[in-house]
Amino acid sequence: MKFKIDYKVGDYFSGVLLETFKEKGTSRPRVRPVEMFSKNIRVEFPRRLREENPIGTQFRASVKVAHKTSKKTGKIIGVPYLMATNSSIKLVSNYSSIAKDLQKKLDQYINKRHSDSEIGKFYERQIRYLYEKDGWRVVPYGILKGKSDLGRDLICTKGRQVLIIQAKNWSKYSTIREKHIMQLAGTMLYYIFKNNKFPKGVFITTTKLSDRAKDVAKKLHIQHRYIELNKKFPMIKCNINRKGKKLFFLPFDKFYDHVHVEKDKGEFYTNSISECLRKGFRYVGKK
Repeated sequence: MKFKIDYKVGDYFSGVLLETFKEKGTSRPRVRPVEMFSKNIRVEFPRRLREENPIGTQFRASVKVAHKTSKKTGKIIGVPYLMATNSSIKLVSNYSSIAKDLQKKLDQYINKRHSDSEIGKFYERQIRYLYEKDGWRVVPYGILKGKSDLGRDLICTKGRQVLIIQAKNWSKYSTIREKHIMQLAGTMLYYIFKNNKFPKGVFITTTKLSDRAKDVAKKLHIQHRYIELNKKFPMIKCNINRKGKKLFFLPFDKFYDHVHVEKDKGEFYTNSISECLRKGFRYVGKK
């Protein structure tokens, strides 16, 4: 039923298939007809339904052909457009195609061969997930600052508590030496000097510490945690922004590492695109 029809202002059409889409150069989703009308005709559609559903969501609705007129002259302004009747709008898309496409992209990203630096980023994101799950607010300092990270991979805060974390995803045959513990101790001292706050140090690794490194860590009150790399950890971030919009982010998105997940706000991590869509979160893309 994708034929084009003749119409005039004032005509009504019932059960027209419509879909949300993102027009280049615009920030908000729009709606266009999938059938009967040209896709170029504008559709007036409730903003809430446009913004709370993912791009590609389809609806059926009764529409009226309308046009705007000048209040002063009564002359027609612009071209005809469609007005969707609110009470007639029904959701018809089950998100299956959207979810399948995004899930495939995520799975390909997880399973592809990554460079050593990408694996290091994976590990730091995994550690961030574990701490945010426990209610910490985490800044991925190493990822954001790169070589200027001062030896701090993650900075975690909870109330007045501060943790500075160094995370090393090394071969199980490697050994962490005391110099690595001393580097963390040094950046902790510099943090105290610059911020007048007293953090605790946490050294997280995939390998063992030498006996002297263990002794240094103990005497400097630096905690050591052994956590294996897990590329299957839940890495989709479901976030509610300051305007109350529910959005989700994938690990290859530009702003992924800037996004926090706070469980007290109803935000969460998952590995299921379908769960995101089902709970009303919308994908905004790489940008």
